[in-house]
Amino acid sequence: MVTATKQVQEALGGDHFPKLTSPSLRLEKFVRLEHANKKNEIDAVVNCHNTHRQTADQRRFNDIPGAAVLVMQLQYRLIVNQAGGVLENAGLCLHRHFGFPYIPGSAVKGAARHAAWCNWNDDPNQEQALRIALTFGFPTGDPGLDESLRKAFSKLFDKNNGTFRTFAGTVSFLPAWPTRKTRLVTDIVNCHHPKYYDGKQERATDDENPNPQFFPAVEQGASFEFVLLPVRGRTDAVKAAYGFDPLDFAMKALQDACEIHGLGAKTAAGYGWFEKYIAPDPSEESYRKFSQLDDTTLSAKVMELAEMHDDEKLGFLRALLERDFVYAQIQRGKRKNKQKKELVQKTAADLGVQLP
Repeated sequence: MVTATKQVQEALGGDHFPKLTSPSLRLEKFVRLEHANKKNEIDAVVNCHNTHRQTADQRRFNDIPGAAVLVMQLQYRLIVNQAGGVLENAGLCLHRHFGFPYIPGSAVKGAARHAAWCNWNDDPNQEQALRIALTFGFPTGDPGLDESLRKAFSKLFDKNNGTFRTFAGTVSFLPAWPTRKTRLVTDIVNCHHPKYYDGKQERATDDENPNPQFFPAVEQGASFEFVLLPVRGRTDAVKAAYGFDPLDFAMKALQDACEIHGLGAKTAAGYGWFEKYIAPDPSEESYRKFSQLDDTTLSAKVMELAEMHDDEKLGFLRALLERDFVYAQIQRGKRKNKQKKELVQKTAADLGVQLP
C-alpha cells in the first residue's frame, strides 16, 4: 500500500517517490507499508537523508542569556522514537523542515532526571532529593523519591486540602541538535525466537528461522549540542533560597545520562552512548583557503594532505566534510579514490577528527 494519492505520486515521480527530497516526509508520510518492502523503505529514507541532509544552525543559542551548552559525541549509533513511526519499530526523530536527526527536549529532560534518580538511589540523602524536585519538578515520578520528599519537607504539604503541592522545574531543556552534518544507516536486529515471543511456543529453541527487522539509526561519530536554559525568575529564587544552582545540577545530571546511562532505545546494547566532545578547531584562514575551491580542485588536494601542517589539515577536513558530493565520492573508495579515502581516514585519526 502506498500512502499517497495518485496525483501526489505523479508529482513525486512515481511509486518510489524519486523526486522527494525531505527525509522526514519520506519516513513519516510517503512510504509503502508492505512488510516485504520494509528494508527498501528504510534504505530510501537513509539515502534521502544522506543526499539532502542539512546542517543545524546553532547560532540562535549564542545570544540567549544564561544558556548552558554541552556538546557530546556519539560513541555508537543512536535511535530516538523507534516505536513512533509509520513503519513498525522503524521510527526516528527527524526535523520536519531540515531533515536532520535530533533529540527532543522531553527525552533530554527524562534522561537527565533518570540519571539524577540513579545518583540518589546510590546515596539516598535528603539534600539530593530536594535538588531533584526543585530542578525537575514535583512529583518526580519516582515513588520512593517522592515519599522521601514528603516525609522530609513539610513545606511541600498543603494543609488546606490535605494534598501535596505540585510544581514545575526550574530548568528548560531544549532539543539537542547535531553540530554538523550527520549520516544515517540502515541497521538490523534479528529475532531468533519469533514463535516464543508470539506465545506460540512455551520455550525458546534454536531451530527457528531468524526474523530480521530493519530500522534507521544515526551513525557513530555525530556530535550533538545540548542546551539548557534557566526558567526566568524561578532559577534565581531557588539559588537564593537553597544555595545551589539548578542549572549546574541539571547539566551534571545530563552529562551522567549521556556518559553512563545512554539516550534513546537499545542503550543496553550500546546505542545512544556519548562522550564529551572537544573539537579540533582550524583557524578561519585555513578553512577559507579550502572552502573556496571548486569540487574538482578540492578532491585533488587530498593527495597533498601529507605535506600540509596540522592547521591546514584541519581546515581541509572541515571544508571537505561540508561538500557532500566530494566526500561521498572519496568514501566510496573506488579506483583512484581508494588512496584518497585512506589518506583522509589516516589524517582524521591522527588529528582526532571523527568522520561521519
